[in-house]
Amino acid sequence: MMVTSLFEYPVKGLLGNRVCCATVNRRGLAMDRRWMLVDQEGVFLSQQQLPKLTQFLPEFQDQLTIQHLTTGETHSILKTEFT
Repeated sequence: MMVTSLFEYPVKGLLGNRVCCATVNRRGLAMDRRWMLVDQEGVFLSQQQLPKLTQFLPEFQDQLTIQHLTTGETHSILKTEFT
């Protein structure tokens, strides 16, 4: 088997990022689906419920940054805010 491309999806339900390499732990890719969006009651929000989630691209460096692809707006969350 040969891997020809590799994607991580840091936030479940949002777009993924093509990566050249990834850290693997006991749960799989270390940065894959590490976070998810929930409503005020803590219920998971999915693309099936909200198709516009496909317009958001997350990226994780020292912070989680989510970019809205249509408007270009970004929102960043510092690592200390969610660890």
